[in-house]
Amino acid sequence: AGIGGMLLLTSIVKLSCGYGLLKRKSWGRIYALVLAVLGLIAFPFGTLIGIYAIWVLAKTETAELFVN
Repeated sequence: AGIGGMLLLTSIVKLSCGYGLLKRKSWGRIYALVLAVLGLIAFPFGTLIGIYAIWVLAKTETAELFVN
């Protein structure tokens, strides 16, 4: 029950982040940056995906897309 609860919690967190990105909400971009930084500890794939996500989401062109 403990592992299932943790998986459910992490999936809800990531789905809400995806919703924010899909709707281009400014909080979704910040939320995704936080999750990308947290994902850096999952070596090697989490590190690669986290670096790419930070690189894309930190660009000024991307930030302009998320202005409400």
